[in-house]
Amino acid sequence: MMGKDDISLIKHALEDAPFGVAILDYQSKLIWLNDVIENYVGVSSTELIGRSRMTLPPEFEWLFNPEKRFFLPAASNRRPRWLKATNRTLHLPQATACVHYYTDVSAEQQLRQERDKLNGELEEVSLRDPLTGLPNRRALLHLLEPLVARSRRYHNALSVVRINVGNITLLAQKLGAAAADQIINNISLKLRDQTRWADHIGRIGYGELLMVLPETDETAARGLAEKLIKNINETEVQAAHDQHRPKVELHVGVSTWVNGDDAKRLIRKAEHELLAHTVEILNKTSSA
Repeated sequence: MMGKDDISLIKHALEDAPFGVAILDYQSKLIWLNDVIENYVGVSSTELIGRSRMTLPPEFEWLFNPEKRFFLPAASNRRPRWLKATNRTLHLPQATACVHYYTDVSAEQQLRQERDKLNGELEEVSLRDPLTGLPNRRALLHLLEPLVARSRRYHNALSVVRINVGNITLLAQKLGAAAADQIINNISLKLRDQTRWADHIGRIGYGELLMVLPETDETAARGLAEKLIKNINETEVQAAHDQHRPKVELHVGVSTWVNGDDAKRLIRKAEHELLAHTVEILNKTSSA
């Protein structure tokens, strides 16, 4: 059995608690608030004690029915805060009361927002190739999936073209990594200049680029690929001021969506054709 001193001690402990405490009676009237709550609301507890949600303005709704985590906007007499609420119902022999505990989590919320911002920036970075600024493999798969779903539903034409600098490793060895990177950049710029606004271009490997061509059938995709390769071969990408510089070798693989293809399968089909094209060129070279 607690004495008056014990009750007084408990009251002082709640008053000095580093978190807000609000106690409501069985009629949902405020019967006690500590100083922290006064600081949160910006008014004296004497203006709130004995009041219910029906007799107070809507801005005090959080004292009666708080969300687990909520934002308390600034007012002339208080600063903005993020608060976390926990509710407990006490069933005592004499009465039933509801106790609301409020913790200021503004600092934690700020860290969350900064974390989310950084995650968003990292997500953006993780979807971009650092060398060319083009979408990477992951980003292209995200782009392809809805296009494949659209083709599956409406039977729209959809093609992809894989363009590979077959001798990029040799170029890097002969010319240096920076020069090889510049060749890849030049090719990517040339592709971007000659494609439609609806097309997507990305880098999916060291010397490999992928074009996503919506509303493009196989014939049109092959025609575009041939035109692009011809134009690239005629540019300064192939210009060799040094006669001993290896010629840039471009290999191409084309695939067009058919029923049963998903985004990954569509890319793999283009890869298989690219490899077959590479082998064919190597065989011709070795037999020449």
